[in-house]
Amino acid sequence: WSGDSPRAFEFSQRATGFQVEFDARIWPRLTEAFGALQPGNRIFILMADGPGPTFEDVMPGSGCSVARIFLRRFEAYTLAHELTHALLDLNFSIAACDNSEKLWMHEATATWAQHYVYRPANRGHEQDTAPWYLNHPERSINTHDRSGRSPAYGAYLWFLHLAGQGNDASLVRDAWDRGAGVT
Repeated sequence: WSGDSPRAFEFSQRATGFQVEFDARIWPRLTEAFGALQPGNRIFILMADGPGPTFEDVMPGSGCSVARIFLRRFEAYTLAHELTHALLDLNFSIAACDNSEKLWMHEATATWAQHYVYRPANRGHEQDTAPWYLNHPERSINTHDRSGRSPAYGAYLWFLHLAGQGNDASLVRDAWDRGAGVT
C-alpha cells in the first residue's frame, strides 16, 4: 500500500495482525501440508488499496518461482487460501503453475486449506462454498468463471473426504504429487 493512502495506518495495523497469525498458525500449517519454499522461490503479499478482487498469480517471466498475492479482503482465512495457491504454484509447478486444466483443483485445494488451517474452530468459512458445488450439479467444475461462486470452490469437499476425519494433509499433497503432468 502507499504510505500516502488515507488507509495507511489501518493497513499497518492489519499487516501487524497478519504477521502474528502468519507466523503462529498459517505458515506452519500450510508448509506442513505443501512443503517449504524451494531456495530462490518467493511470495510477495500486497495489501491493495483499491477496488478489485483478491487473488494470487505467478509473476510473468519468473518461471513459476515468484508468486504475488493481492489482498483486498483482510480475513486470515483469505490469506491462508491465497497462500495455498502460491505454494501450489511454486512447489508443484509441473502440475499447477499456469495450468488452466488444474484450476478447479487449485480452488478446491485452497478452500480445503481454509479448513485445514482453522480446524477445529472451523473459522475458515469453507463450508459457505459447498452449496455452489452441491446445488448446481449441471455446472462443470472445469468451467471456473472467477465469479467467486464457482463450483470449483465447493469441490473442496473432495479433498475434505480425501483427508478424512484426521484431516491428513499428506493425502491431499499426494494428489498433487501424483497429478504432475497429468491433464
